[in-house]
Amino acid sequence: NPLTARVFVNRVWLHLFGKGIVTTPDDFGVNGSPPSHPELLDDLAVRFMEQGWSIKSLIRELVLSRTYQLASIPDAASLKSDPENVWLWRASPRRLDVEPFHDAILTVSGQLEVRPPTPEQAFLAKFHPHREAEFFNFNPPFKPTEIQHQFRSVYLPVVRGVLPTMYQLFDFAAPDRPIAQRDESTVPSQALFLMNNTWISD
Repeated sequence: NPLTARVFVNRVWLHLFGKGIVTTPDDFGVNGSPPSHPELLDDLAVRFMEQGWSIKSLIRELVLSRTYQLASIPDAASLKSDPENVWLWRASPRRLDVEPFHDAILTVSGQLEVRPPTPEQAFLAKFHPHREAEFFNFNPPFKPTEIQHQFRSVYLPVVRGVLPTMYQLFDFAAPDRPIAQRDESTVPSQALFLMNNTWISD
C-alpha cells in the first residue's frame, strides 16, 4: 500500500521538523490538509521503500539535509511572505517535550539515575500484573503524585487516568487514544507548577 510509506515518512518528518509535510498526520483523506510538498513526500516514500523500510536511513537522510540544519533566525522579507514557514526557509523554534524537560530538571539537580530500574525498583512491580482491576480508571491503586522516581522518563509508567501532574500540565499525549501530534499549550498552571510544586522544590 503506497499510503503506508507516505504516512510513516510524514510522521518521521513531523517528529524531526515539528510539523509534518501533511499537517494532519492522522488524516490523509479528503478532510485532511494537502501536503505542502507533495513531490518531496512521494520521493521520500519511494526511497524509504527502496531502502527496505529502513527508519535509520530515513532519519539520517533528513537530519543531514540542509533544510534540517538551517538556523531559526528570522529574515524580514521571508517572514513577510511566508510567516508560517511553509516553504522551510528557516528552522522553526520548537518547545521541549515534557519527557526531556523532566529529565533535564533531574539532571541539573544531580539526581538523575541514568541506569534503568531493576525489576524490584520498577514502580508497578508491587502490583499484580494480571489483576486488571487495579488499573481501572475509576479505582486506581495509587495517586499521580506517587508516580515519581529519579529514573529517566522512558522508565516512568504510563497508566491511563493516573498520569503524573507534570505530564498532565505539559501536554503529554493522552494514553487512552492514538495521537500523532501533541497539543501545545501555554497556561498559568504550568508556571504555578514550576513555582510551587514540592517535587520541583526538592
